Amino acid sequence: MIIFIAMKTCIVVSLVLFCSIVAEGQTSAVQLFHDKILYLNTDNPLTIVAEGYPCKSLTVSINNGTIKGRDGHYIAHPDSLNYNTIITIKAKTPKGIIELPQQYFWVRRLPGQIHGEVDSSIKR
Repeated sequence: MIIFIAMKTCIVVSLVLFCSIVAEGQTSAVQLFHDKILYLNTDNPLTIVAEGYPCKSLTVSINNGTIKGRDGHYIAHPDSLNYNTIITIKAKTPKGIIELPQQYFWVRRLPGQIHGEVDSSIKR
């Protein structure tokens, strides 16, 4: 019985080690307040991080508009409607510059007026 428990424990430990070696973690992330949507002609706050790289080593660019910021906190300002806006993240390492997976976003217009009212409650 003790041998069976020891073998079972050994198998479980082996599976855990094997799975943790095979699995890959997330390499970069862009956090938005709205999922994968940037709004046209307005500032869109972003948090950008990359696993294993300090925020100070990241360089961020966008193919549609401008992006400014540092240390993980950025403001993206797209200038045209586009369903394929790409944010590119590069990390500076001792071995050179590494390009991380690109992040894709939609650009949409901000919601407009409702019955002539902007930023107020709707009268019924």
